Amino acid sequence: MTEATLRQAIANGINRVVEEHGDETFIACGYAAHDNMIAYIAEELAVVSSCDPRTDTEEHPMSEQQRIVLSTSDEAASLKTVTGWVSRHGRFFGADERTARYDGSTHGPCDECGKPVERSWTRCKDCRERVGLERFLARPVKPYESGMVFADAYDRYFHDLDEAVEWAEDEGLELDTLRLLLCDPVYPRMLDDDHWQDELPEDCTLADVAPDLAEAIGKANDVIAQMRKDHKPMSWTPSKYAVDLSARTTPEGSTR
Repeated sequence: MTEATLRQAIANGINRVVEEHGDETFIACGYAAHDNMIAYIAEELAVVSSCDPRTDTEEHPMSEQQRIVLSTSDEAASLKTVTGWVSRHGRFFGADERTARYDGSTHGPCDECGKPVERSWTRCKDCRERVGLERFLARPVKPYESGMVFADAYDRYFHDLDEAVEWAEDEGLELDTLRLLLCDPVYPRMLDDDHWQDELPEDCTLADVAPDLAEAIGKANDVIAQMRKDHKPMSWTPSKYAVDLSARTTPEGSTR
């Protein structure tokens, strides 16, 4: 029985009591009409239930949500045999063989050469070096002008190219083995009133409801703009360009 049907049955029962006793009598002596009201509602429920398609009859069987299934019945549960992949740690992964094998392993084959490699890597060290060098050599190059540089081969930043040169000399390394990348400056993003768009009243701007905050945002953006003008970034990030070391090449072919 739906909620709407139940509500209708109760309303019909109450209306019958009101018709029999009158509005004033029902309101003043509602409890006196209590028995009649309960009886009428029960009759109304019996009527609507006979017409409710969700009633459990042959013509209108109950839905799956309304059916009563005892925990002791065979219908409630049955014993099934389940197969699946289990890792060496005893964890069950069903049909997911790949994840089960990963969970139970310590190493896997290198994607390039097939050598055993710790499972956190997809390539062995030699293949990583080779692929990394191939990617570096495929990068476009630009001459160094200013700013930080990044040694891709050693995951290390340097304040300028001269510092990278000194570090390579101290470590006994050729400069070109560092795989130096030019870096792009990172400046703070400009602030925008849209950050508070959800909190603003309709058809109002931040300056309308919080002029002091709007003024502070304007001043902050002025500072950010000056940082860009003065080339004072917050940080640096590697660019797609490799440092052109050809200008530093000696007649013998090595880099200075």
